[in-house]
Amino acid sequence: MFGLSMKFILLLTLCLNVPEAKSNRIVNKTVGWDAHPDRQWNSCLTLNTLLYHGEILRPDCRTECLCDDGVLLCRDMCASESYNCPSSCDSFQNQNPPESLCKSEPPLSTQWSPCSKTCGLGVSFRVTNNNTECRNQTEAQLCHWKPCSKVFIMMDGLQILGNEICKVDPN
Repeated sequence: MFGLSMKFILLLTLCLNVPEAKSNRIVNKTVGWDAHPDRQWNSCLTLNTLLYHGEILRPDCRTECLCDDGVLLCRDMCASESYNCPSSCDSFQNQNPPESLCKSEPPLSTQWSPCSKTCGLGVSFRVTNNNTECRNQTEAQLCHWKPCSKVFIMMDGLQILGNEICKVDPN
């Protein structure tokens, strides 16, 4: 009605241990249903784990990552924030992060997101903790898939060139 699409979401949260991952790894799966069932969401692939849109990954007791339409968004959980940490993560609680996490966990970098534009200059993102502070940060890079084609269309004295409309002299 006002340009807003109504979204109805039913959330179901499951806590699963990932058998191929380290014991301190938990995947929270959030399943959502919305009013646009034909929408195709992109998934995220990181550390040999495939996450679907809306799924949450906790690779350790301080980090939480959410797959948002192909982009993995990660955050450093504050020590004061309370959430249920399984007993297998107890070893992390007595250490002084982030240095201890850098030593005990390998650096994590997600794959680059798809380019923001299908033609012309766009931007691609990824999340990595491979830096001196061992903190999650989002990196951006420019991507250029292919030049945008120039389309010429003539109609009723107007010429459309790409995104530009020019008046054409009929003489």
